[in-house]
Amino acid sequence: MAPLAPGHCLRPAALGNFDANGEDGMPFVYDETEIEWPEGDDEYEPPPPRADEFMYLPPPKFGGAVEPVRFSVAEGGELAPVPGEPPRDRPRHEALRRRTFAFAVPELRKAGVQRLYCRYDGGNDEGFAWLDRAEMTDGGWLDAGAISERLFDDGLLDRIYTAGIMHPSSLSSREHLREFLDDWLADEWTSMLLGFGYGTGRYSMYGAFTVDLETCTITDDRNADPVVKNIEIAATEPTNTIRHHVRRALLRAGIFAGLGRLRAGWDAAIARMRGHR
Repeated sequence: MAPLAPGHCLRPAALGNFDANGEDGMPFVYDETEIEWPEGDDEYEPPPPRADEFMYLPPPKFGGAVEPVRFSVAEGGELAPVPGEPPRDRPRHEALRRRTFAFAVPELRKAGVQRLYCRYDGGNDEGFAWLDRAEMTDGGWLDAGAISERLFDDGLLDRIYTAGIMHPSSLSSREHLREFLDDWLADEWTSMLLGFGYGTGRYSMYGAFTVDLETCTITDDRNADPVVKNIEIAATEPTNTIRHHVRRALLRAGIFAGLGRLRAGWDAAIARMRGHR
């Protein structure tokens, strides 16, 4: 494939992992509104939820965008609006996103990056996002530390400063570049996917998504593992793990409505497994 020109994105007729009904996916969410807090105990902290207690929500139920979310890498290109962003903040934020994407995406392409895999978590007060790994054009993968080091050695941070995207700070140079990848890129893409103020509410959430630098699209990972940095998820017992994977398989097959009728079968199967240990 010939290199993409700056400001250009492929626009395929169909993208993988996209549900034509607009019901692809958003984060895994644990609702905290039903937690019973003991009266008179202001210091009470409920136990952390297990991974199997999180539910995967479609975009309309979380306030996010219908996938795939598209972005432009042209200075004057159109950007999909961030759901829920206050109108007074939109012009300034959109201008910053345009400048950042127009600079960063061509730089990443030149470095041989084809796709980025990012993660997010949060709840209650704040949401967080970070780069997890990069898929290269040669088919290999680099974790966040390795791709950040390669970009640093290639002088990307100096070019970021020269372009006026960021300015030197008290952080070390390597830390500042990671801040750019996490807080400037991953966080902006997460906001475009999940909506303004993602991670704020009476819930805990986690998830992951893929950014395709060729098609300039963001697609949530419906099968993201519960890898978190800023919330706590309790260890899942083996029995619950079995139920968790069966339940997620049913969700993907679109037969969640019959889950209650199958619960007795699950329990019987698990009991038989225990009996053969």
